Amino acid sequence: MEQALPTKTYAQQAAELIRRQIHAGAWRGKLPPERQLCQRLQIARNTLRRALRMLEQEGVVAPGARALGRQITARPRRVRNAGSNRQVVLLSPTGLPVFPANALEEVDRLRTHLFEVGFRLEIVTSRAFQVAHPDGLLEELVRKWPQAVWVLYHSTQAIQHWFARRGLPAVILGHPHPGVELPSVDKDIAAAAQHAVATLWAKGHRNIVLLRPRQELGGFLVMAKAMEEFMARRGPAVRPPVTVQHDGTKRGLCRVLDQLLVSRPPPLALVTCLTTDVVTTLTYLLHRGIRVPGEVSLLYLLDDPVMECLVPAVDHYRANSAVLVRRLAGLLLQIAAGAVVRQPRVRVMCDYCRGETVGPAGPASKV
Repeated sequence: MEQALPTKTYAQQAAELIRRQIHAGAWRGKLPPERQLCQRLQIARNTLRRALRMLEQEGVVAPGARALGRQITARPRRVRNAGSNRQVVLLSPTGLPVFPANALEEVDRLRTHLFEVGFRLEIVTSRAFQVAHPDGLLEELVRKWPQAVWVLYHSTQAIQHWFARRGLPAVILGHPHPGVELPSVDKDIAAAAQHAVATLWAKGHRNIVLLRPRQELGGFLVMAKAMEEFMARRGPAVRPPVTVQHDGTKRGLCRVLDQLLVSRPPPLALVTCLTTDVVTTLTYLLHRGIRVPGEVSLLYLLDDPVMECLVPAVDHYRANSAVLVRRLAGLLLQIAAGAVVRQPRVRVMCDYCRGETVGPAGPASKV
């Protein structure tokens, strides 16, 4: 059953997590210093102190030095059938402060699911995402977390292949690269991409461009392939969607848009796959005096709470975050228990959220 997290304050959630860790025997004698606890729980110092005051009133911890760690006054409970593998590590190219809002929500839900069954979630960043041959860096990480089950988030092809070759317990949060045989959980972005092209096709659009950064994520490749397959079924004379890559910066994306808008024929439908890209593209077009969707239609293949703040409202796709996290947590627990995963690739369907940025194509776009 899903917990109604919004009914609890962050301090109450933090107190509950610390209490469970103490009862599970994660800390003995005293808690880690406040700074370490804040980093581990990904919460602010004031939130942690409110949580500790609650635990003081319950008699779980004693008042004491903040820098050195509070003394634990409650005895840990014996955890039955705990096993040795009670830790999940989410390996990410960036820390939580720069996660998109929807990803933060998913991490928070996952942490709660895992704590409910006595597991601890750690967020770990690494330079392995920035190098072509990450073997040494990954070996070091695995030595540090020898009994962890791994979640690979925004992972490169080299990272995925390394975990697969080593046979380590890991789940890809996203899409696997070609040839990678690891379990994965993600939104069904292939279905979303095909629906997006079908929607634009029905509006008369033929010149469709997928905008994406050069970063080689498995999901980006899946989006492009799904769009191409849809157009290929329309016949050999149909112009396939064009995938245009940029350097991941605002200036780089604007430079690419400048080049697209002077091309012949210009694209009259743009599909984006990052929140930053859709915001930059929409505001750039409006700044240039280009009407959306009168002259250019715009569609976003994923979702972010910021979509609710944009004017005009952007057409986009939304998956049920609670379902996605439940499926991910279920896979992790199966793997931790040593079970063979019977459904290695879990895809959660997305709903089309109609906005105001997709309109009928003009005559130039049907060329």
